[in-house]
Amino acid sequence: MPKLKPGQQYAAMTNRAVGIPRDIRSRVQIRLPVLFPAESHGWIDTEALWDTGATNSVISIELAARLKLPVVS
Repeated sequence: MPKLKPGQQYAAMTNRAVGIPRDIRSRVQIRLPVLFPAESHGWIDTEALWDTGATNSVISIELAARLKLPVVS
């Protein structure tokens, strides 16, 4: 494992459970990038379900509506 560099910012998550957890969930805040044309770029509190083996990502219809994302077929 590489050593951490002083002054470097890192992002990580630690999740503790008794036994083997069925899934990994955490509270997160998300928002659209500023470059994305939308009315609002504010943070939205939601829950994430982490799929460590996924090759694609999905969000709920409700979250897409809150982010004002356009429907693409």
